[in-house]
Amino acid sequence: MSAAPSVEEAAIDNDVSRRVTAVITTYNSAHVIRATLEAIPTGVHVIVVDNASRDQTVTLVRGARPQAKIYAQALNVGFGPGCNVGLADVTTEFAVVINPDLVVAPTAIARCLAAADQMPDAAIVGCRQRDAQAAALAPASDAAVSDVESLSGAFMFMRIALVRPLGFFDPNLFLYFEDSDLNLRVRLAGHRLIEVAAARVQHLGGKSTATSHDSQLEKMRIWGQSCAYFAEKHKDHPIGQRVARKVRSYTRRARIKRLLCQFDAAAELEARIQGFKEYQAGGVATLRDNLFARR
Repeated sequence: MSAAPSVEEAAIDNDVSRRVTAVITTYNSAHVIRATLEAIPTGVHVIVVDNASRDQTVTLVRGARPQAKIYAQALNVGFGPGCNVGLADVTTEFAVVINPDLVVAPTAIARCLAAADQMPDAAIVGCRQRDAQAAALAPASDAAVSDVESLSGAFMFMRIALVRPLGFFDPNLFLYFEDSDLNLRVRLAGHRLIEVAAARVQHLGGKSTATSHDSQLEKMRIWGQSCAYFAEKHKDHPIGQRVARKVRSYTRRARIKRLLCQFDAAAELEARIQGFKEYQAGGVATLRDNLFARR
């Protein structure tokens, strides 16, 4: 039997529940969503935006988190646009965007809230992410809070008053670079991005969609489209220029991998290059043309 929470712990839990809403966007995430939901503190309001899953995701959400508000989309609108649906409904001071393949440590959200209270100019707070091979989610003693250039969209603790005026995620981006774009826009608006070292989460990485509903090469093609869009949108910023150079190096790398008979790796690079070229030829209209949106 677990020990009853102390008065101080109960006060922290109540503060988190009153001030924070969790937003999760799912797409055929039945194999991971239960663990994600169970790790979120009990009193925290949860909004789940389901992008037309064809598995049991919605049923599992209702069972694991009966009080969650569920938006069951008729179509897969993409990760960022899906998050925007949930974020638009947030009435609390803060929202935390959580990937469906991410498990938060018991104190992670409370630590992010405490850091945000200490730094009112911080628009987004992030945490230390462990990958699927990490042994545990043991709390860290390191209390360091640091300014960073970017934070992963898998876990973003947002101050609604600062991020809502920016429009949250760019709705043109179906998948990939939505976090990079928001990070850059936050900093250009004069706000801070901070990372809390002691706030830990475990990210399975690329497991948010079941393999049976996935296509790695299609994801890489979408990556190329999003990369080209980001590079064009931020062409006058060093980060946008750096992203554009990245894709230009892929052609050479793909040829080398073909010569080395590393055909799977070459195919992924070539799919990224294909997406990049498609965007350059067709513009924004190409960003919604993918098999995940059509299913």
